[in-house]
Amino acid sequence: MLCSRTVQKFALLPFSVGLLLSLGCGEEEELPPPPRVEVRIVDATSGGAIGEAQVLLTQGGVSQPMHRTDGSGLLSIEVPAGRYEVRVQAAGYLAAPRPFLPAPEFTAIEGQTVNLEVGLDPRASPAPGTLSGRVLRAGAAVPGALVVAASTVERASFTDAEGRFVLLDLPPGDYRVEALLQGHGGEALPAVRVPDQTEELSLELSTAAGVAVSGTLGAGAGPTTVALAHAGTGEPVPGLEATATTDAGFSIPGVPPGRYRVRAFLEADALVVSPDLIRELEDLEVLVESAPPASIELPVAPSMEILSPTLTGTVGADAEFLWRAHPEATFYVVEVENVLGQNLWGGFDARGVPRFRVLGSSTRIRYGAQGSPTEPLHLGHAYRFRVYAGLDVTTGEIFRLVAASEELAGQFRVTAD
Repeated sequence: MLCSRTVQKFALLPFSVGLLLSLGCGEEEELPPPPRVEVRIVDATSGGAIGEAQVLLTQGGVSQPMHRTDGSGLLSIEVPAGRYEVRVQAAGYLAAPRPFLPAPEFTAIEGQTVNLEVGLDPRASPAPGTLSGRVLRAGAAVPGALVVAASTVERASFTDAEGRFVLLDLPPGDYRVEALLQGHGGEALPAVRVPDQTEELSLELSTAAGVAVSGTLGAGAGPTTVALAHAGTGEPVPGLEATATTDAGFSIPGVPPGRYRVRAFLEADALVVSPDLIRELEDLEVLVESAPPASIELPVAPSMEILSPTLTGTVGADAEFLWRAHPEATFYVVEVENVLGQNLWGGFDARGVPRFRVLGSSTRIRYGAQGSPTEPLHLGHAYRFRVYAGLDVTTGEIFRLVAASEELAGQFRVTAD
């Protein structure tokens, strides 16, 4: 007698389906339950729960539907097995991750529950305004697009699997709202009033060739990723990146009109964009219109090693910064910025002149030991430290910068001593 085999399906929470298989005569074997993830969103400075935070999971770069945390700051859902990255935003807080920093991530395994905590840094000046809507192409949802609202401030968010987006912390005013995605074009909404806009917005995109942004790397550069970020918010525009090499340079096709920051050498590859270029231009930007812009040259310099604090490190409020000596340096320039990229101490003034110098014989300094910080370091807050190696010269210029630490290496947070 042959045994029958049946398959029974039962519905679970969004985007998961469980199976019960009857494999033998009168015996049923239950498969492991789908993976579950519990994401808790907290205030990074106080540890308090953040309710109604919006959590967007992406798997292999593909957006999932948006979810919200409950009043205890918890999101608990079942997901298909796989590796996920997490993007979070909440009213009154900066989104995580910050542009070009590693995203919180987890691996979902059948029969297991993953617990993940994500801290958000509070905004200095939160605002009550909100805009929401969908991005569509021929009536179908467009996931993974960057949506930007621009007025006296600029805010950005990404669309989920259903093309939905929410823009938070908008002060009252008229906003230009647009969606950006590689190989697409569309008309912006030119004057959306906050807080009067109560209906969901609809942004329509269509496939468009766009233009190519191309350039070259300076001598001695190894392979690097070159990405275009929205100039106002710093957020990378999905699809606008390419691998660059010294021989072939780079070319990023399908770039829609707009103003972009060019970002490169963000990997820990012992190379940085020439700090002299950074000092002169602050941010390398390119304006894209109907015709391709001029070729971009990205000169490079060696990176310096910072010893403390390093990526994701913690320090006390009287932070001390240490780095490894550079053989050519006659002085160093140290800068500390907040998570918005605003200078708090050191660095260069508007003329590109160091606000203070650290003698080349020294490779350490405490916060505020020279110069005058605009504010103290606050408990629980995140910052970025960077150091530049300077060389005094006697021909044609006063000094030049010969090296800098990796741009993303010196992220740190202040904790109690």
